[in-house]
Amino acid sequence: MMTERQAAFRADYRQRISPWYSGLGHVLLIAALGIATIWYCARHIHDPSWLEWLVVPAAFVGCNIFEWA
Repeated sequence: MMTERQAAFRADYRQRISPWYSGLGHVLLIAALGIATIWYCARHIHDPSWLEWLVVPAAFVGCNIFEWA
């Protein structure tokens, strides 16, 4: 259940969002940039060792801790 204060804040916040802003466009742009970056970097990987492959899950875990902590 939302309090009146929360509802007022939400209404004010949504009113201040620019009319040309698109949430879907935002998601697609961020996803496209991320996929393009991964694709570019992956093309430069040649014959990685097992130790280097272990960096991938460690990076995912570290990024998730940073994002959600």
